[in-house]
Amino acid sequence: MNALIDDLLTLSRVSKVANPYEPVDIQELIESVKKRLHTDIEQSNALITIQEPLPTIHCDGIKMAEVFINLIGNAIKYSSKNPGDQPRVNVGISEQDGQYEFFVKDNGIGIGIDPQHHQQIFDMFKRLHSQNQYEGTGAGLYNVKTIVEEHGGNIWVESRLGQGSTFYFTIPENLKS
Repeated sequence: MNALIDDLLTLSRVSKVANPYEPVDIQELIESVKKRLHTDIEQSNALITIQEPLPTIHCDGIKMAEVFINLIGNAIKYSSKNPGDQPRVNVGISEQDGQYEFFVKDNGIGIGIDPQHHQQIFDMFKRLHSQNQYEGTGAGLYNVKTIVEEHGGNIWVESRLGQGSTFYFTIPENLKS
């Protein structure tokens, strides 16, 4: 119940709070995200690899941190179930037609996502697994989608069962508040 309340509060902040858009060093932002996820990283012995250099972009830094916390946290959570396997998460970027295209990829230790569910996972409170299998309320990816769209971008996933997942999202290079 506490997790549900926390996720509803996050959703409320995402949809109602308008933080200023300012230059945000994504490299520094991800380092701060790694500090916030330190316990999960340590417990799962996850290796987080960050492509360098990442750009400084004009965005809402608080909300963009939520995007990376959710995507990196999910990559750890859903790829750390097999004993002895080390979860690996890669975070990177490419520039595509005036857009920054970020990605968060896990190494496929986990379950992957059946292509028939690729759109559904971004729906409010959509869960593909029971609470006994994986913790969470199903609000995280909805929040991520809301933030990315608020920034003028798109989000999608490429994944197959048993092969892990790569989440992509775009943010326009010339974004203004």
